[in-house]
Amino acid sequence: MWQVESANADDNAAICALQSDKAMKGRISLALERRPSFFDALSVEGVRNSVFVAKNERHEVIGMCCRSVRPVWVDGEVCALGYLGSLRVHGCLKGRIKPLAAGFRACRDDHQAQELPYDITSILSDNREARRLLERNLSHLPKYRAVAPFKTFVMTTGKSRCKGAKLQPEELPRFISFINQTNRRFDFAPAWQESDFGSHLLKGVDAESCTMIEDGGVPVATGAVWDQRAFKQTTVTGYAPLVARFRGFINLGLTVAGKPTLPSAGRQLNLGYVSLLAVQDENEDVFMEMISRLKAIARRKGLQYLVLGLDARRALAQVAAKRLHARTIESHIYTVAYEPSANPPASGLVHLEVATL
Repeated sequence: MWQVESANADDNAAICALQSDKAMKGRISLALERRPSFFDALSVEGVRNSVFVAKNERHEVIGMCCRSVRPVWVDGEVCALGYLGSLRVHGCLKGRIKPLAAGFRACRDDHQAQELPYDITSILSDNREARRLLERNLSHLPKYRAVAPFKTFVMTTGKSRCKGAKLQPEELPRFISFINQTNRRFDFAPAWQESDFGSHLLKGVDAESCTMIEDGGVPVATGAVWDQRAFKQTTVTGYAPLVARFRGFINLGLTVAGKPTLPSAGRQLNLGYVSLLAVQDENEDVFMEMISRLKAIARRKGLQYLVLGLDARRALAQVAAKRLHARTIESHIYTVAYEPSANPPASGLVHLEVATL
């Protein structure tokens, strides 16, 4: 027997344990942990966050999912949209449709009138089991539609000595205005406000974390390094058999190529996220200058890796693949429609803040 219910602070320890135990499987398996408080870490993901857990007859947490709502751009307008994340199940629920359907019903019922009638989510390309199940669009489950390939680039901070002035308080309006001007061209891109700085939505981001490139006093690029280690951690839990067997040889080749090596299983990655990124007209040179600045900021924060997420179809994703010497993790962005009347946008370019996924 099991039941699905809203989680509360009393479930924190069980949720954290489930997050640690149930890694995201693939050629590289990763545990995305939120310690010491799952609920505190979740606050950066939306203006409204809901957590649902499945419990057995002994009231033990055996499954979970989250729905986080935030303002984003869709078709050039600001809308409230939910993101589904942290789907984890204990082995006793694996492959069972009814508990999964109950969790999706809870997410559907969590919708409020002003929110779009569908959600979005992401699934690692390597997670073939989840993709096979959810892409079948079974009658008791919502309709999953792949709308964009997404690439996550993991790069070392290197030895960049590039310097960029920190953001000044009087520059914040131009900083935010430029980001929104750029983001409105991409579906699902965050719509930011000045008041988000200093709030839970950008916890850990300060003026020292942000930089802006200008041309003649006009912004042409913005970016920030988001260090979330105080509340969110990423740990390598293992590798696919062939990768594990030949990891030493693989690392030798990666070292020669100047790319990040594969750390030993059990190691927590010392990483930060490229955030608040906007580049005028996808300009390659400006983009690379911004990445150099962000690497320097990351090094000052003691970070070894930076994580950047981009729609794989964007010109900047092609530049990143060619010039950043980064490891690439591939995934897909999906719309999740609960009702036939839901009308997600066509598959235009998207932009998601990878730090909040």
